Amino acid sequence: MSRAAKGEQASSQGSPLPISPVERAEGLSLAREIAAILTLTIALLTALALVSYHPYDPGSFSFGNVSVRPDNWVGILGANWASLLVHLFGLVAIWFPILAARIGALVLLRRPLLSASRLLLWVSLVLSQATLLQWAFGNLSFSLYGQSAPTATGGVVGIILGELIERALGSGGTAVLLPVWVLLTLMLFWQISFLGSIRKLGVPFQRMRGDWELKKERKRQSVNREEVMEQVRQKQQERLQREEVRQADRDARITERASTVPALPLEPPPDHGRYRLPPSDLLDPPKPRPPVNEQRLRERAARIEARLMEFDIAGEVVEIHPGPVVTIFEFKPAPGVKYTRVTSLEEDLALSLKADHIRVDRVSGKSHIGIEVPNEQREIISFRELIESRAFAQTPGRLPIALGKTVEGEPFITTLDQMPHLLVAGTTGSGKSVGINALIHSILFRSSPDEVKFILIDPKQVELKVYEEIPHLMTPVVTDVKKAANALNWAVREMTERYKYLAAAKVRSIDQYNAYVRSLTPSSADGVLDVNRPLPYIVIVIDELYDLMAAVAKEVETAIARLSAMARAVGIHLILATQRPSRDVITGVIKSNLSSRIAFQVREKLESRLILDQNGAETLEGKGDMLYLPPGSGRLVRVHGG
Repeated sequence: MSRAAKGEQASSQGSPLPISPVERAEGLSLAREIAAILTLTIALLTALALVSYHPYDPGSFSFGNVSVRPDNWVGILGANWASLLVHLFGLVAIWFPILAARIGALVLLRRPLLSASRLLLWVSLVLSQATLLQWAFGNLSFSLYGQSAPTATGGVVGIILGELIERALGSGGTAVLLPVWVLLTLMLFWQISFLGSIRKLGVPFQRMRGDWELKKERKRQSVNREEVMEQVRQKQQERLQREEVRQADRDARITERASTVPALPLEPPPDHGRYRLPPSDLLDPPKPRPPVNEQRLRERAARIEARLMEFDIAGEVVEIHPGPVVTIFEFKPAPGVKYTRVTSLEEDLALSLKADHIRVDRVSGKSHIGIEVPNEQREIISFRELIESRAFAQTPGRLPIALGKTVEGEPFITTLDQMPHLLVAGTTGSGKSVGINALIHSILFRSSPDEVKFILIDPKQVELKVYEEIPHLMTPVVTDVKKAANALNWAVREMTERYKYLAAAKVRSIDQYNAYVRSLTPSSADGVLDVNRPLPYIVIVIDELYDLMAAVAKEVETAIARLSAMARAVGIHLILATQRPSRDVITGVIKSNLSSRIAFQVREKLESRLILDQNGAETLEGKGDMLYLPPGSGRLVRVHGG
């Protein structure tokens, strides 16, 4: 055998076998779990030692006899450890087992450990509280077996820092600085905004006030209905008396023409006279859809499985659904995998797939998790395709809304009268203004001016001025904030008047009232109703709500609260839009009465929770991508607008 062969054989026999990535990952996982368990054990033993601490136990800084058996639950070691911590930090030593438990939990759950800034907050928390306790309360005495022993509430650390601060600032300055130090540390540590907390405390009182005003209004409405019914009865009685007096004269003056001409209807025929609905061919035709690269989708599915496996989440992608804007990868997790573990990895999956954002959601009707990944080539949603769809044609009513397409590519059509009011919010460039125009156009392509009227409020004087000449407007586009408040107050009065009409006709909704009016003849309607023609729906669109709330917040909020709570039955509907979703704009009173909401892309999770009561809008793709919250449902629907 040659030397080369012998050397090769020796090398192959003496060299260690290579370790596979799976074995290396399993070894790291086992070491991580062992470290986490040890850390949690230390935290528990430290907590037990501190809880059972007494100065007369034998220890390094205690008053007890070393030969005496300690009362500490962790024995002589626990007594010494607790004595050291209490001597240094006083009562604040209880934070150390909490910190250890926090670190152990992070290691066990494979979460990132404490950052440098977070660790500094822990240090500041301990130092500030130790100093404040020692400066405010001094020493505490423990009594046992008839003896007492003093213990510093802030420990040696609190004594030293307190003396240094008091020497520099005096008693008055120390009394101001120490509470502020503790307060600021707690605010940063828990991410608490005290102004926000005060606003939250005021929300229940605002709701109570709104409920009280609504009860008062309903009571007044019931009194008004009784008055209206009494007026109707008086009018009927007066009309009968007039008929008896003029009956003989009427019979004498009947002419042949009067006997041969039939009674005219109360309203024009359904073709709306000369008005013609705009044809859909005024709009641009839909553009061709981009092709689907199946090989690319399979590669993305494999990358998703591999990335999740790196975090010990086993499973497989069982179905792929390409859509107009995003593709849904249905991931079937292995038994025992929690849904929240997958949702917490949205950013990691987006990084692996080279996407700006991805969204993870449950798949309705299946035990699968839908991972929504943006397409590399996005389809342009055509509004013409939506209003020419069968879904739009089959949607009943005068107020259809063509929002866009679902993630599966199906047209999504709903109705405003079922919402019955809508809140729309999104940041600049998210497609909010285009969405508002789509809402208005959906109604214009379905209803005539006799059926639907608009009140458009546009303080920005940009988006809604283009509708200045349409016949559906009840008033020119309102751009002044004070006139906008007057328009809302007029709508409240109109709502009250319409309730009187409904009470006189003994019906409950605008549809029933219009059907009742159409069934009347001129003779039977005489003196019964003040308005003997059908009432049109009224849609009030406000874009931008922030400008109104900044100028006349109280008046606008009161009018919106009354309209959103009571105007549905009389056919008055609100569409409120804002690009600044904050608590000053979307107040508790407004939010509680607008259950239907649309969120376009927002900047952060806080804004998404403010609009939808849950996260998600911060992961949208913009340009019409939206999350729709239907009325009476907590399940979001993702829709891609035009």
